[in-house]
Amino acid sequence: MTIAVHISLGETPDDVRSEYNYQCFSRMALQEPGDHFIFIFDKPFAASLIGSKNITPVLLGPVLKNRLLKHYWYQFKLPRVLDRYRADVYVNQDKMACLRTGTAQMMILEDLAFMDKSGGYNAGERRYLKKYFPLFLQKADQIGVMNESLGNRLREKYPALSEKISRLVPYISPGTNTENEHAQLNIEELTGGRSYFVFLVTGLTSMHTTLALKAFSIFKKHELKRIKTN
Repeated sequence: MTIAVHISLGETPDDVRSEYNYQCFSRMALQEPGDHFIFIFDKPFAASLIGSKNITPVLLGPVLKNRLLKHYWYQFKLPRVLDRYRADVYVNQDKMACLRTGTAQMMILEDLAFMDKSGGYNAGERRYLKKYFPLFLQKADQIGVMNESLGNRLREKYPALSEKISRLVPYISPGTNTENEHAQLNIEELTGGRSYFVFLVTGLTSMHTTLALKAFSIFKKHELKRIKTN
């Protein structure tokens, strides 16, 4: 089987922004030496990111800086690569799908922030995704979500797609301290029983820090109102 995956990078060639895709499929490549993996980068990448002989890296420009370049990349450049390598499945983490290919596709969704004005997307990006996102969902053969609330929101808005939607297990970076329940720190002891707000910053959530701070402000207002009422 040939599996093509879009690997997004940050500001430096070895800064893997879509870490879920990178870690999952790098490990899969090691475990499944008989399969062929195509890692598609839209930015120059470090050779150290290719850790297995059955991974073929492909640098496919242009860099995805805006919605116009994304549309061109997904709908005109990507189909040629999928055809060239005869990919059986394509996986991405970018709320996008290729409408001009017959290759099976899996879309991994981290959020639906573009649906909200305060989600961090500019007006042009929001208009583009609102127009094309339903088409991308229909084109995708599978839709993976990072949490159940996101899955429920998708099912409510697009009930016909319910069978495509499945929950994925978040990736835990190597070296992360995963102590058992008895050894974990009790947050309630630290807060003295007071209300608290927790935002876990990971490779998947770091881009939503501003949105989390706005949510924290709303949280504080509700807590102050509740305290005054009591």
